[in-house]
Amino acid sequence: MTPTPGPTSTATPTPTATPTVGSIQGTVYNDANQNMQRDPEEGSLAGAIVTLRRSGQTLATVTTGANGLYSFPNLAAGQYEVQETDPPGYTSTTLNSWLLVVGANTALTQDFGDVEMAKVQGRVFVDGNGNGVYDTGEAGVRQVPIRLYQDANGNGPSTQATRSLPNVKRGRWQLHLYNFDPGSYLVKVLSRSGYPVVGNTVVSFNITLAEVISADFATTREVYVPVFWR
Repeated sequence: MTPTPGPTSTATPTPTATPTVGSIQGTVYNDANQNMQRDPEEGSLAGAIVTLRRSGQTLATVTTGANGLYSFPNLAAGQYEVQETDPPGYTSTTLNSWLLVVGANTALTQDFGDVEMAKVQGRVFVDGNGNGVYDTGEAGVRQVPIRLYQDANGNGPSTQATRSLPNVKRGRWQLHLYNFDPGSYLVKVLSRSGYPVVGNTVVSFNITLAEVISADFATTREVYVPVFWR
């Protein structure tokens, strides 16, 4: 008697798991033309800090490298806040905080645009040889107030300074100009006791975005001769 073959068992395929997490990623870029979108010629920015929060709690922080990229992977579905802190010397052209809703198996992209701030900088120094320009080795003068004025009508400093730097440190000073309209400005140095300014005390200039203006001020050191009374 020939045995009858039994039924052949068929393997049941294991269902593929559906991803339950998503991600947020993006780039911090130099928005040189301030149009709030990245153009092909605009590069990436390093040094921006991007923070991820949920319900007010900080979950992660990333500092961008040379490629300007940040990424927060493996996020459960829900609402998150992504906030960017500008790199030093830059200011935002786009919003620097966004609320994003992450879904399962979704990858959200949120870029941040920044632009370099204009700045005016210089030295206050003791002009030892009297040539009116800074030479290597000439000492800086500290504790000298610097004032910045807007000069829209070209008639000189107003009574109210637009920006003040109370005291110069080590003879070097720098003012970053953010949220400033392009136009005419003045920077003025105030004399410190014992170090009268020689030459110009006011430098005028026009600023545009991302421009660097230099303004040095020369001083001399007063020599006090004692007077003896009889």
